[in-house]
Amino acid sequence: MNTTSKIIFGCFIFIAFVFAWPSSVKQISADQNAQSDHRIVILGLDSNSVVSKESHMEMVDSIIGIMSTIKQGDDFYLMPMDSPGNYIGPYRAGESDFVEFPRKVRDIISNSENNSSLRVAVDETLGESYGLLDIESAPPGSGLYLISTNEYPNHEDYVGHRLDPLAGLFYERGWHISAFSLSGIPASNLEVSTNLAATTEGNIFQLQDIGGLKLFTDYLLTTDNRGKLISAGEKKLTFSNLLISDIGVLPGTEYVMALFFRESNAGSFRLKNPDGLEASTGDRSSSSVLETPNAVIWIINDPTPGNWNVDVTGISGLVSSWYLASNKYGLNFQMPEVVPTDEAATISAFITEAQSISVMGEDASISADVVTPGNTSITYALEDQGVDGDLKSGDGYYS
Repeated sequence: MNTTSKIIFGCFIFIAFVFAWPSSVKQISADQNAQSDHRIVILGLDSNSVVSKESHMEMVDSIIGIMSTIKQGDDFYLMPMDSPGNYIGPYRAGESDFVEFPRKVRDIISNSENNSSLRVAVDETLGESYGLLDIESAPPGSGLYLISTNEYPNHEDYVGHRLDPLAGLFYERGWHISAFSLSGIPASNLEVSTNLAATTEGNIFQLQDIGGLKLFTDYLLTTDNRGKLISAGEKKLTFSNLLISDIGVLPGTEYVMALFFRESNAGSFRLKNPDGLEASTGDRSSSSVLETPNAVIWIINDPTPGNWNVDVTGISGLVSSWYLASNKYGLNFQMPEVVPTDEAATISAFITEAQSISVMGEDASISADVVTPGNTSITYALEDQGVDGDLKSGDGYYS
């Protein structure tokens, strides 16, 4: 963990701790000051086009699994683009009844008729979505995700008089319009989606392969300031091949999220702790796993420090392995607001856990790299031994 602080006189100290068309919008008198604490995720789904390919249906299932795992506490809605007023939801990610949401999405897709020649009335979906976000007092960061491989109307009058005004309303409220670009998406669809995303600071997620799923997952994590995925291995497998992914867990790790992206909906995943025990006989009580057609997500809470690994077998195709670790400790830096340039200054730091000072063991170490305006770097070891500027031994303050 690294923290960078800037001292008044120009030194930088780096502390390292090791271990609608407007007429289609419903005018609702919602109190915009009484915003919900839960972001709203609306999936605008064109099931008549998605049903045409099994790979598209599997990708939608994987999208929902990834989003609901990372966006815990968000409220999810499904809005069919052929009848946007008949939306379903909310289902809050992380609650026990959320399992019904992906089931209902699958049912809707499965019962749809393949109609890839239909031009989707995007403005109706945008108008209904805006009304829903408004009545629910959705906070900034909420938004609409479009999923379709059908043609979108893209003539100038439709875009300029129907779509652009609606997109402007979304932007004013801090709500985005994003889209998933599946394989075979027509040019009109991509053109309209790109314009809507640009106006509302949304995104176009290219999901032609599992590499796109990884980038989408990174986006969700970085948006919530949770970091980026770390690679643990990638391999093109046959059914007889084995991929072993090693995950090093440091002391003080709060949880580890291990993700596996796969081309085919098959295979076996076996998680082993540092003692070589499978999760079912070792740390299963503190771990959970979610399997979707293209992604497997394993979350290990309060993991035992050491080398964990996952064995992947029975898959034909590309598999990539990634992980993200969260440290339960926080690093805090203490310096006077004003530091005289001609006097010695005490550098002090302390570690917190659950917002309380945590006294670390003898194996913990803290160091400070002081970089002067002349770009000279000096490293200082900070100690909690009651000497050299440290007021009291063992009080959790390192100086």
